[in-house]
Amino acid sequence: MNNENASNLKKSVLVIAATFSLSLSSITFGVSCGDVITTAEVLDTDITNCAIDPAVTVTGPTGSLNLNNFDISCNGAGTGIFINGISASIIGGSNLTSTVSNCGVPIRIEGDGFHTMQGVNVTGTFVTGIAIQSDHNFLLQVNSSNTSGSGIRIFGENNSLVSTTTDNNVQQGIIVYGDGTFISQSQANSNTAIGILIEGPDNCTFSQNTTNDNSLAGIYMSGPLAQTGNQVIGNTALGNGTDDFIDTNLFPCTGTTWQGNTFNTANDACIE
Repeated sequence: MNNENASNLKKSVLVIAATFSLSLSSITFGVSCGDVITTAEVLDTDITNCAIDPAVTVTGPTGSLNLNNFDISCNGAGTGIFINGISASIIGGSNLTSTVSNCGVPIRIEGDGFHTMQGVNVTGTFVTGIAIQSDHNFLLQVNSSNTSGSGIRIFGENNSLVSTTTDNNVQQGIIVYGDGTFISQSQANSNTAIGILIEGPDNCTFSQNTTNDNSLAGIYMSGPLAQTGNQVIGNTALGNGTDDFIDTNLFPCTGTTWQGNTFNTANDACIE
């Protein structure tokens, strides 16, 4: 091989090596069991039987996860997706079929709040499907059904749920502890206990929801002291075991406005 050919070969090898190096630097490795996500990531395969708790952590404001129609499952305990920081984002994918399952709590929402989640399904739960423990979060088209506990528990304040489904849970569909909760156009049907249980918060709105065929009640406003600023408006509750609507405050309908609802039975004549 002459010097000119050797020189050309060397240049070619250097070009190939540089190209390979650049292509390696551009590879986005998939999300795996136990990962902590602080950038925008897209799931490219199922995460199954993850024994690390939590299975995936998404930390805002820079962290977001598109489940991309894939699923995440635990090994029977722990948290599936832990949402932390501020303004993290979770989306289920274009088909809204992604499922988080077989966890103690499939989705736990904490941190400084202002997180968003859309199109995620939760099932096979042993404690609570979704636990919201921070403020100002927004959930859209989320399904937490067929769990061994309650579908959704809301501990934080000023959280909003729109078009959610919490059916066929062993306990409640939704339990609300936090002030300023907004739930609309959602359904909580055929739960073993109560569709929506409101445990003492103030300034909440429950509008245009359907809570049918629950074993005890559709919507249960549990005081027992006087609550203030709550509105239960335009909901449908039919076929519930004890009463469709129940207000157990010391003075029913004083701190809560019941208006424009469709139902058969209620525990007090003031409920409309």
